[in-house]
Amino acid sequence: SEVYYYYGLLTRVYKKDMVREAIGLFYQAYTLNPSNYDALAEWIKLKVVTYEKNFGIKYLRALLEAEPNNANLYWVFGELYFANNEFQKAIKLDPARGPPGTRPGTSSAR
Repeated sequence: SEVYYYYGLLTRVYKKDMVREAIGLFYQAYTLNPSNYDALAEWIKLKVVTYEKNFGIKYLRALLEAEPNNANLYWVFGELYFANNEFQKAIKLDPARGPPGTRPGTSSAR
């Protein structure tokens, strides 16, 4: 998992035309080790810059609904908002209110 993560970082930084490859590497690193929140964050941030922000939000909401007390997932949400220059949304993240886009005690699943 770590090898894919660092290879993804190098690809993202040094090979700007290989964003899709970097996305795949970060995803592979995360799926091999779901505790690798750095890989998840990089994968989600690249989804944002490739115009797949809605996918990233839905994916993170599903993870947060399964683990509502996982602070790492809120950090990744902050990274998503930061990558999209939505700084106020990142600042307003509050685990007590539940996943972004939902109300306390409700589910965003439709």
